[in-house]
Amino acid sequence: MHSHDRCDCGTSEKVTHKSLRRERRIGLSFAVMKICAVQKSAAVADDAAAEVVSSRSSSRQEWIHSFTALIGTHIAAGFSLTERGGAMKEQKTRVLIVDDDREIGSILHDFLSKSYNCTAVNSAAEALAALAGGSFDLIMSDISMPQMSGLEMIPHIITLAPESVVIMISGQRMIESAIEAMRAGAFDYITKPFELAQVDKVVRRALDHREQLAGLRSRAARRDAERQRLLHALNNHHFVVHYQPQVEIQSRTIVGAEALVRWEDRERGMLLPAEFIPLAEDTGLIVPIGASVLRTACAQARQWHDMGLAGSCVAVNVSPRQLQEENFSQTVAQILDDVRLGPESLEIEVTETSLMQNPEVGIQTLTNLREMGVKIAIDDFGTGYSSLGYLKRLPIDSVKLDASFVKDATSDPDDAALVMAIITLAHNLGLKVIAEGIETEDQLAFLRLLRCDRGQGYFFGRPTTSDEMTSAHSNNRSCFPTCDLRAMH
Repeated sequence: MHSHDRCDCGTSEKVTHKSLRRERRIGLSFAVMKICAVQKSAAVADDAAAEVVSSRSSSRQEWIHSFTALIGTHIAAGFSLTERGGAMKEQKTRVLIVDDDREIGSILHDFLSKSYNCTAVNSAAEALAALAGGSFDLIMSDISMPQMSGLEMIPHIITLAPESVVIMISGQRMIESAIEAMRAGAFDYITKPFELAQVDKVVRRALDHREQLAGLRSRAARRDAERQRLLHALNNHHFVVHYQPQVEIQSRTIVGAEALVRWEDRERGMLLPAEFIPLAEDTGLIVPIGASVLRTACAQARQWHDMGLAGSCVAVNVSPRQLQEENFSQTVAQILDDVRLGPESLEIEVTETSLMQNPEVGIQTLTNLREMGVKIAIDDFGTGYSSLGYLKRLPIDSVKLDASFVKDATSDPDDAALVMAIITLAHNLGLKVIAEGIETEDQLAFLRLLRCDRGQGYFFGRPTTSDEMTSAHSNNRSCFPTCDLRAMH
């Protein structure tokens, strides 16, 4: 069985405003590290920046004067957000500046407008009106404003502009409030007096964070859409089961088949397991999908028995998620009872990796199934992480030799030695060996020489519909050469 044909029968949730608030808090560590810290500007503005750093003891008007002068200095020095922003040139980001201090608001507006599409307002009421009438990527708000503070405005911002990122403007005495605002959903804050270099870095970091959040939202939306498609397919029976023949190598007779799920999507055509099983695993839908595949396969095996094709065994892959289900063995028993199929006609395939997720639970489930009479096989044997000692503990009947070993067994001495060792080991432990991926007569002859028990692969037939499999099975009751299954390729 090729990996892309495997039915690993083995929740994406929408990003809520609450989760966005949690994600935005990741900027808290950055902010705490830079409390009261001031970054130096471009080399050409070092002297002027030093005056701003020391302005904490200056009067507010002196700071404003120095700050205004700095704008021209930074721009002349080539310190422009446009040069640093790179990709920002193509499409200007919308920034809303909220500050009841018109001078500071004007300074920020003039500076940030070099790279962004800026709007400046003087109160929370004006800001909320702007948010109600348009979208903004970033919001810079003074934390201490009359009527409604920046902190009080955050819940409204989250409602009106959930995709925006918020930066608080705080005075030296309002740092605790700024941190509180970040706990409420703001991304970062800057303290007065600040440099334009500081504003630049905080703004760019906030916008980078917003871009990451947008990516998360986009992926979550796609996952949710795919989950809905999966659920729709399940409810409308768009999952179909194909079968690949398993052949007894010594006699070349068909002795069973492996059930492999396909998604018959109306828009995208027939989808292989690799295209949807991982999502089904993540969302938990693999449990009902797997149960549906198991029921369909068991019902088909019962039909083969009713047609007189006795001895046919159907193999069904079970995902790690299914194996960990507390009532999985009861589910199998109920299905066998419903379709009136003997447990000896069902083989459950599990991978080494799936057992390693919770070994005790997995082994107990397999033990329960084996006590019922169901056969157990380890799929893709040799590619997992279990030790030989661990293999002895497993309640299994057979191992499936991975196709990657079979592929070069007739041309690579190392692969040949591995195949020989695995078959010998399994037989010494009383286990049967099923070789996957047989594609040539030479591979079949080599495995026959080593007395491998069963095999499957494109040499015998590709996965096909139940009707075609039934036809091949009916014409191949005793001897494989009477029906060339390679015509099914």
